[in-house]
Amino acid sequence: MPWSSRTVFEVDCVDLGFLDPGKRTCFLCIGNPLIERDVFGVLFADELSKLRLPETWLVLSCETVPENFIGKVIKFEPDVVVFVDTYDDGQNGSSLLISPMESVHDKSFGTHKTSLHQLNEFIQNFRPTTSWFLGQGVHDGSEEVYNVQISAIIEQLCAIIDQNML
Repeated sequence: MPWSSRTVFEVDCVDLGFLDPGKRTCFLCIGNPLIERDVFGVLFADELSKLRLPETWLVLSCETVPENFIGKVIKFEPDVVVFVDTYDDGQNGSSLLISPMESVHDKSFGTHKTSLHQLNEFIQNFRPTTSWFLGQGVHDGSEEVYNVQISAIIEQLCAIIDQNML
């Protein structure tokens, strides 16, 4: 399945076909709520948790310590793991990246100590899964503009997920 990178205005075109209510899916949502430009994963987890999600899905708000949640992930025995984080898109926060983990260079913003590839490799050693990266480009401009962008992206993503769960 090909990866996609979309601008803020193209979120409604993203392919989230890898999300299947019948598959055990774990969202590892990563971010630092104290750093405005690295809050995507945490905010996404908050909004996703408000939806009526399948019982086969687990949403973990890991903040800056995703490695502390590996035990929960392994115990959950997921078929799909989705790493949700901010990444350096080189475009000042204007893109959303959805890609299989093996196609992603370690572009995560990095307020966490362990790379996402290391975490994925560790999980794969215990339970082979399909792993995806869902990332929002890091923004270095106005916090007000970024807040509007990120809110719109998360709202649109959650609407797509919610529609697909019907």
